[in-house]
Amino acid sequence: FCVAGEITVRFRRSAGVGAPLRAEARAIDDRPRLIQCAGAIHDPAGVVIAEATGKYVPVPPERNRTVLATLVDEPTTARAAAVLREGSQSQ
Repeated sequence: FCVAGEITVRFRRSAGVGAPLRAEARAIDDRPRLIQCAGAIHDPAGVVIAEATGKYVPVPPERNRTVLATLVDEPTTARAAAVLREGSQSQ
């Protein structure tokens, strides 16, 4: 689990309501104390709708467990919460 230290989003074009979009993301640099990522959102024709970069700081396992304990199980987020909890078991 990480906390965001910096997030920058550049909106290039508007997306139509209900239009399918494709998101892609990648880690640019992965160091023990800082992870840098970049991503983009594309429309069906491949046109960039938005681009983003971010810097994230990994948290220690104990703080991760504390954060996970605060997650509320509700239908719209239950799957994501389960994935996060399962991932924390390997720490």
